[in-house]
Amino acid sequence: MKKLILFLLFYQFSSAQVQDSITVVKRDLHHYSESVSNSLRFGFGVQKSFQTEIGYARMTNIVGCTGFLSKAYYTSFEYSPETKNSNDVFAFKAGWEANLSILAVALEAKYVTDFDVAKDFVIVPKIGFGIGYVNLMYGYAISTNHHPFSSIGKHQFSLIANLPLITKKVDK
Repeated sequence: MKKLILFLLFYQFSSAQVQDSITVVKRDLHHYSESVSNSLRFGFGVQKSFQTEIGYARMTNIVGCTGFLSKAYYTSFEYSPETKNSNDVFAFKAGWEANLSILAVALEAKYVTDFDVAKDFVIVPKIGFGIGYVNLMYGYAISTNHHPFSSIGKHQFSLIANLPLITKKVDK
């Protein structure tokens, strides 16, 4: 009988210790740091010819026990200079991008024009690598007007940076 009582006391004590340690771990999993920033977005790339962009991004960064996550909604203005076969090409675009550790994905829609006769609406899904505020991306342009610009190809490589101007930190 004494052995049974000792066993039950030992079992009760050890199970209480395990439950406390699980609870502590569970509380730590829910702690993360979140910041929201208004950012200046700029970048450059190649899509048959050189292109550059500048714009605005609303970015959210989350750092927790599972790593780094960021997402951004953005609008920007893109410029591709004149080549011997085409005029200057301008694009007005809006998009969304996200980073999970080093994986970066994005989706953008852009209106492309040379302010002469050619115009196009393009959807560009992107994938690449990102470290914090900088992303190296590959995108494939899906044209709705059969790619009317000779200086803009279907494949796009770009290096994009979102530099925070005003940041609001929210701890959870």
